[in-house]
Amino acid sequence: MRVLLAGGSGMIGSALRAWLGSEGHEVRMLLRSDAAPNGYSWLGRPGSVPEAAVDWADAIVSLNGASLSHLPWTKSYRESIRCSRVDATQGLAQAIAESADPPLVWVSGSAVGYYGDATGEAELVESSPAGTSFLAQVVNEWERATEPAELRTRVVNIRTGLVMARSGALAPLALATRFGAGARIGRGSQWWPWISLEDEVRAIAFALEEASLRG
Repeated sequence: MRVLLAGGSGMIGSALRAWLGSEGHEVRMLLRSDAAPNGYSWLGRPGSVPEAAVDWADAIVSLNGASLSHLPWTKSYRESIRCSRVDATQGLAQAIAESADPPLVWVSGSAVGYYGDATGEAELVESSPAGTSFLAQVVNEWERATEPAELRTRVVNIRTGLVMARSGALAPLALATRFGAGARIGRGSQWWPWISLEDEVRAIAFALEEASLRG
């Protein structure tokens, strides 16, 4: 397939790009800078997605989002967290809805933050209700932003938890443990859903290829 990758410069996007290439797919990037020979420039908001990029693609994967590890979450940074996800997704949805040749599938980033942080030991499934926290509201809005594209393209929202690799969330924990400072985090009673980077990449690839998956 010809895969257009937005937000693909991070840990997950880089690994996904390598995996797709190894499987024979052609990957081009949507970049918020001067585009490389195999990419397109955009501004991460509605009206900025090049028509040629969407028409070229058989599939789109979007993994946009300002880092949640950046502290403190000031009012302005909370707006960055929201806009970097919702505005970028609205831009892609608009471009797909207006495309003369829309892609077959769009795998859009989402997060387990959808469920909020007050569910305790409850088992959460796809149909579980959204939470009421700031992140839950952002993720809910993030997923709804894909709706304009759903009549033209199969859309899959992937509710990802922490992705574990040598980098990312695991790195500071591993470093602390090596120096004898590994310990309980906070109360120690938090549920912490995680997935390995390899499984995350394979799951995204499966969502691209399995035509029965949507929503």
